[in-house]
Amino acid sequence: MLMFPVLSFFDFDWNLSRFTDPVNIFNFLFLGVGASAICFASWNYAVKLIGAVKISIYI
Repeated sequence: MLMFPVLSFFDFDWNLSRFTDPVNIFNFLFLGVGASAICFASWNYAVKLIGAVKISIYI
């Protein structure tokens, strides 16, 4: 939301057809499922398995 005022100063195109490109769809799916959901689930499993104090060392 903080970028919306700045977009008026740059050459930004509001064309939404780029979201139908298969490469972009795959990138969003990877970021949503792979990088977010799987990492969150594995982090929760590690905290349950090892403990919050020991696993926070990896941060």
